[in-house]
Amino acid sequence: MDVPEIPSLFKGIIEVTSIQNVGPEPGQVGTLTARFVRYPDCQQLSVWLPSSGYKNYTNYRLLRLSDAVLVENQELASKLCGSVRLLWDTLVWPPAEYRLEIPFSPSCCHWMYFRKLEAGTKVGENEPIDMPMATADSPSVIHESQSDLALTEADGNSGLYRQYRDGMGNLLPNGDEELRNELKNIANDLAMQYRQPDVDSPQVRFYSQGSGGAIEYSSSNEQARFSYEFGGGACKLIIDIPALEDWEQVTGIALARRRYVLLTIATAVRTEQAPNWRFEINNRTIEFY
Repeated sequence: MDVPEIPSLFKGIIEVTSIQNVGPEPGQVGTLTARFVRYPDCQQLSVWLPSSGYKNYTNYRLLRLSDAVLVENQELASKLCGSVRLLWDTLVWPPAEYRLEIPFSPSCCHWMYFRKLEAGTKVGENEPIDMPMATADSPSVIHESQSDLALTEADGNSGLYRQYRDGMGNLLPNGDEELRNELKNIANDLAMQYRQPDVDSPQVRFYSQGSGGAIEYSSSNEQARFSYEFGGGACKLIIDIPALEDWEQVTGIALARRRYVLLTIATAVRTEQAPNWRFEINNRTIEFY
């Protein structure tokens, strides 16, 4: 019996150097945005389209510029995670200069230039890292003077969090620390509610239906149900949620409570279903990896 060949893995990070639209009318739609993250033995590149990938796109191409090799030429839907997010496992991409091409009309195309570095270049080979978001106006690169994009100790106290910087090295607000603190506040609120029987604590219930199902959030005066489906590849689970502008109309819950409700649901999924997964809350989905 033939033994499948184990692919080579390349642990270097990815820097996005340029994002643009090309063609006779490049400004008729928005541009791509992208972000690279790396965890132990796992790394991925996320690219967000300016509009739905199911309506306006057909395919994409990935070229390795150093030797003019067409690495991938596939249907765009094969990489969609949700409606606008594309996701790649990048461990199998060797160090080189690349260009991602995504046509959005017969004569216009999104282009994104990026480079995969050698393992250990700029940051340690096994250091977790969360690169800044790359846009048409701001590349996502690590300058030689930057050494703190990897996880760092938070003033010697409990837990680790990332420091985010823009393409010029300027420190950005620390979303990880804010999220961690918010989760702590939710945990404290729940603990207080369990100690006080007269306070109605929120409940999260799961209803399985084959490859998907529903998640119900309820409290004394709030109730909403959200559908979910199991993902593919790195994305394990996707919960569909109303966009910010539709939240109150769809759920009947105050917009000011939206983040609390979503964090409560995401925390319940991790606690009760998959403690080793991490989650991302986007405008229309909660995604677990």
